[in-house]
Amino acid sequence: MLGVGVLLSLEEDMTTCVKARICLGVAAPTPLRCFQAENYLVGKTVDDKTLTETGRLAGEESRVRDSIRGLAWYRREMVGVLVKRMGFKALERAK
Repeated sequence: MLGVGVLLSLEEDMTTCVKARICLGVAAPTPLRCFQAENYLVGKTVDDKTLTETGRLAGEESRVRDSIRGLAWYRREMVGVLVKRMGFKALERAK
């Protein structure tokens, strides 16, 4: 239904984001980078509040549409959920 990839590069403190890459698949006619969400995350502490907002921004940037896979509003919400989840997974793997 959706594909989400999150890459994080962190400061030595392992909580501050230096670089972020967020890509979405099946959220637009072609794979999509979420530049606004990436820029928001850089320089901030990676935590629940920050990743929630990052997910919301990525959902806004997505160009999902109604399809046999799901309705656009639901898929947009799921982009936010999955970006947050994958952000925590990237943080976990970096540590």
